[in-house]
Amino acid sequence: MPKSKSRKKSRSSSPRHAVRKPAILDRLEVSDASLHKVTEMNKLSVMRFQLGTATTHDTCTLFTLLSVSQLLTRQFEEGPQLRRIFAEAVIRLADFNKTGNLSPEERADVVNAFDIAMELWGKCSVEEVVRASRDIRDGKYDVNALFLSDLGVEDSTGGTKTEIP
Repeated sequence: MPKSKSRKKSRSSSPRHAVRKPAILDRLEVSDASLHKVTEMNKLSVMRFQLGTATTHDTCTLFTLLSVSQLLTRQFEEGPQLRRIFAEAVIRLADFNKTGNLSPEERADVVNAFDIAMELWGKCSVEEVVRASRDIRDGKYDVNALFLSDLGVEDSTGGTKTEIP
């Protein structure tokens, strides 16, 4: 112990080592608590959309969640069906944004797509959800390429043609 405080060596200049989280934490599935939190945070947007009183902010929130879900479907066997469901929901969101008029059944389809998206998130790892969110945020995907390519219909020549609403 030093005889006086002036001789005491300061520890404030000592280098601090950052502690990284183990990589295995990213490979864990998204927890039920996290899914519940995401659902609770977006509950009002979903409810307003279901009632037909949603604002542009609400539809943008739902669009973002569906976009992340669209990217997550690529690793699943049921991916094409899920991508089609999400693409149709996004088309309905765009229609609602333009006109504000959707039938209650169409609004219910979008809410069901949101519920399916949350179930899908529960089957993915944290790393996959974070990567998909980052890709959407950074603008790596075009909306047409992400959604409209999955709404293809066959034309009279037998080939596939993209249906653009």
